[in-house]
Amino acid sequence: MTPLAQTLSLLAKEECYNKTHIPGVGVFKASESREREPLCYSQGIFIVAQSAKRIYLEQQAYDYNPDNYLVLTLPIPAECETSIVDDKPLLSMLVDIDISLLHPLVRLFDQHQQATDSNRNFRYMTSSSSIQYLKKLRLSRARELLQDHGVRVKQAAAEVGYESPTQFSREFKRYFGLTPQACAAA
Repeated sequence: MTPLAQTLSLLAKEECYNKTHIPGVGVFKASESREREPLCYSQGIFIVAQSAKRIYLEQQAYDYNPDNYLVLTLPIPAECETSIVDDKPLLSMLVDIDISLLHPLVRLFDQHQQATDSNRNFRYMTSSSSIQYLKKLRLSRARELLQDHGVRVKQAAAEVGYESPTQFSREFKRYFGLTPQACAAA
């Protein structure tokens, strides 16, 4: 076990995300492989000390493992799979990027781009149109509300901006492969 993996192992008391005493820095632990599933990644730097993850943006796959880290400058709805290597749990460190520090740079960039360039750049950075990107973010947030906060389906739909619970349920099932009700019960 590498020194980084040893340190993260001590900090990762629970499965999934573990806060540390350093604001904006956390440790993620997974003891079992997970198949490809939709997730919403927050912005940040993701450093894997042990085992591996693969993130999919549309048809493009990106691996991050002890040899490759992942840097995201904006939240990305994507699909992810976790691979346990040599029966060692996945241990990774997440360092949040303060987006407020990037706003002046983004504004400056936008001032020098035409609308078509911005849309092309947005698609290049997110592998989605702006509408698809927002839909994936909204649905990912709704799943979080259903699973982690016990919010009812109709309330989750409204909180993420859907006026029609029927439309919300249809899009939720299309994206995640199960109904919001089934997701909330899981």
